[in-house]
Amino acid sequence: MEHYEANKLRFAKSTMKRMGVAVDTTACMKVSGNSMDPVMPDGCTVGVDTSTTQIKDGDIYAIHYYGQLQVKCLYRNDDGGVRIRSYNDSEYQDVHCTQDELDQLNVLGRVFWWSVLC
Repeated sequence: MEHYEANKLRFAKSTMKRMGVAVDTTACMKVSGNSMDPVMPDGCTVGVDTSTTQIKDGDIYAIHYYGQLQVKCLYRNDDGGVRIRSYNDSEYQDVHCTQDELDQLNVLGRVFWWSVLC
């Protein structure tokens, strides 16, 4: 994830503690595109816990996959690979990352929060 200075989001320490997320391992990013519609529409902001990179089936993660920064639901496959799922399944099919392709998948962290501002 690239670091850049932009608008800052403030989270209460009690909120971070309740979510089990440390301030120094938190990053925020904007979602681009409609692959996570309707839950996370284009332009929404997500909070990412960069200390949580172990996949828990069905959780949402920020990932680099073949060089593209994405926010997706991840699932472990029985064959050792990972299924990458978008909420907008009418336009986006699941992507199956095989065990041989895992070097192309970098889990940056688990999404613990998101906000949609209209």
